[in-house]
Amino acid sequence: NVGFHNYKDYIRNMAKILFVQPGPIEQIGLMSISRTLRDKGHTVRLAYGTDNDIVKSALSFQPDVVAFTVLLIYLRRFVSVAQSIKDGMPSREPLVVFGGPQPTLSPEIVLENPVDLVCQGEGEGALADVLDVFEEGDRTFKNISNIVTKENGTYTAAPMRPLEDLDLLPWPDRELSFEHKIMRNDPSIHFAAGRGCPFPCTFCNAPQFMEIEKGLGAAYRTRSRENLCDEIDEVNKRWGIPSIYFIDDTFCIQKKWLLEFLEMYGSRFRIPFYCNVRADQMDEETAMALKDAGCYLVSFGIESGVQELRNKVLLKHTSNDRFRQTADILKRANLRFMASNIVGLPHETLEDAISTLKFNTEIGTNVPWVSLYLPFPKTALAEKALEDGLIEEYYHEGDNYDIHTGSLLKQPEIDEVVRLHKFSYIVIKFPWTLPIVRKLITFNLPRVYYWVHRLTYFWFFFREERLMTWRRTIVEAFAALRFYDTHEKH
Repeated sequence: NVGFHNYKDYIRNMAKILFVQPGPIEQIGLMSISRTLRDKGHTVRLAYGTDNDIVKSALSFQPDVVAFTVLLIYLRRFVSVAQSIKDGMPSREPLVVFGGPQPTLSPEIVLENPVDLVCQGEGEGALADVLDVFEEGDRTFKNISNIVTKENGTYTAAPMRPLEDLDLLPWPDRELSFEHKIMRNDPSIHFAAGRGCPFPCTFCNAPQFMEIEKGLGAAYRTRSRENLCDEIDEVNKRWGIPSIYFIDDTFCIQKKWLLEFLEMYGSRFRIPFYCNVRADQMDEETAMALKDAGCYLVSFGIESGVQELRNKVLLKHTSNDRFRQTADILKRANLRFMASNIVGLPHETLEDAISTLKFNTEIGTNVPWVSLYLPFPKTALAEKALEDGLIEEYYHEGDNYDIHTGSLLKQPEIDEVVRLHKFSYIVIKFPWTLPIVRKLITFNLPRVYYWVHRLTYFWFFFREERLMTWRRTIVEAFAALRFYDTHEKH
């Protein structure tokens, strides 16, 4: 049982829900759940930032339910924050719900002391059902699809519900995010055309989601082009949209849908946008259609510049020649591209990591993104790293690191690769610096590396990705530095 204090004494007609996320970036999933709950009459708020920021927001709002969206790197931190919120509200402990990628794959998170429920997979219907039970005064929450409960030191996961028809969902709750000035003024507003990804990449949790949701609906679903365009029109009329980021993992999976959407989008709007694509699905027709509709940047994953590692270990199944071909197609269409890369992969050498940076220079990547490998539990690559003894039990220690700071792997040259990562943007943009960087990474100068990475990240990636003014870049930089400094203390 959840074990509330004086539970029935503070049941009100409608619940107050506080959503918690790490930073000031629109989270479409949270906003979609928020709109579903707001439409049912519940009161919703959003908190983010430092631990103190979140706890202060909770104590001021006095929520009945606190719902966290949890990635591995925030698990320990959010467990601590949830406990602080409960300690600060002893007379009416709020119900704490953890959802998101990590709780979906690791439902045993519900056994953590302050966590009352875990939501697996899509949360719109599940959270609405939880609040219906909440208002009836029921303390168990058992048998609610997608909800994991605990009792006597064990947990029970209810069956998963069918996947949502995306056109039947209400549009995301922009008020949730836009009441915060930093998100309201973001030059890039987020939209989702669909959900899911059908590809088998071993470093990603999409294959595990497909397995969990097997038989419940298509691995990748799109909204109708009319539904998506109507939402864009509504948001634009109400708030204005400087530019759009379509957050779908792969925007070009269904070529027919994409071309029809781009035709409609181009006829209705003159709003620049960027999106994620697969290099092996890009052709001349698609590139020109994207450009004509107002696309200013496409992003695709290279992951590793070493073809054998990329295809045999990461199961990316794309050759170096195909990336070169895609780069040429995009250049002919006058379409800039971003390439995402991972260094510090299991069994990767320093020379492998350097090859990745060199490959970006070779194909002329306009906006590089380089992260350190983080082993997400239950993913195929992380399980193999665990089997090979490269990591220990990552579940409880993974949040001491993130994709910008350090590595959990225990393998030769990993320290040098982590240091190389801090100079990655410099090496890609100015390849003549590589001999100098090779020498610099032999020293242990963590604060120097930290500042080199933060400054070059904002200069060569963040500002370019979002078409930011210098003023906005500075605002974002201070917000991010405050977040990272807080995060690294955990």
